[in-house]
Amino acid sequence: MDSTLIVCRFVHYLASLLLFGLTLFQAVLAPVPLANSVNGQFRRYAFALSTTAAVSSVVWLALTSVSMADGWSTGLAPDIVFQTAFGQVWQWHMALSVVSVALIAWPSTRQPNRWWIVAAAISGLQIITLGLVGHAVMQSGLSGILSRASQAAHLLAAGYWIGTLVPVAMCARSIDDLLSRDRGVALRRFSAIGQVVVILVVGTGFLNMTLIEDHLTLDPSHPYQMMLDIKIVIVGLMAAMALANRYWFVPKLAGNAAVVETIRRIILLVAALGIGVIGLASVIGTLSPT
Repeated sequence: MDSTLIVCRFVHYLASLLLFGLTLFQAVLAPVPLANSVNGQFRRYAFALSTTAAVSSVVWLALTSVSMADGWSTGLAPDIVFQTAFGQVWQWHMALSVVSVALIAWPSTRQPNRWWIVAAAISGLQIITLGLVGHAVMQSGLSGILSRASQAAHLLAAGYWIGTLVPVAMCARSIDDLLSRDRGVALRRFSAIGQVVVILVVGTGFLNMTLIEDHLTLDPSHPYQMMLDIKIVIVGLMAAMALANRYWFVPKLAGNAAVVETIRRIILLVAALGIGVIGLASVIGTLSPT
């Protein structure tokens, strides 16, 4: 059961974060000509991601309900689905998932940029509701509110950082076409916002640790701590690579095909590490921090 739930959590987190990043890229980072040029392709990706997120949210609810009820016979009982804190939050989460799929399935062709903004807003709300379940709900009162807000901010920042990496890398494949200037603009926007997002990811991550554990420790003898330590190391490596991109390679971007290719490779490597972090987070969420 635990392994199935971990896989489900991983698929759901990955689809949700990638969807948020993709919609943000189209709504905020890409200049209009570039956004229009990839609109059809990215719409198809968005539909696949939103559908995956919606289906995996239902599976996640079923697996969690079964785990709470200690068996399939009463796993989907109304009192578990509708009366537990997780179930009540998850109803809103699944409703937003359905709205997201419906919106992406029937997009507006007149003003695609506004459509992407709405899609990004709904996807962002889905991620916020993800921050209202799990270890973040272990606290009550003011600490509980702060823990939930910090977790939601952490996931939104991670969604921007990891989720936009794939469309940014796709648009960094060439600087020789008619959209080369727009590609450069998208890369610079991503990099400029990214440095703030990296700080937010790291800051909220450490805040979450202190709120959940009451004290900061890196003891690797505990499974939860060991996985958390690995996650911290990988995020630190990702941050170092992002800063190198921002302050070393991006300033040399103009008209330099070799630099563009280097940036693209670094982005893809950071994306791979980010997927690894999502996998670790999927496991950490099933472990007890104490």
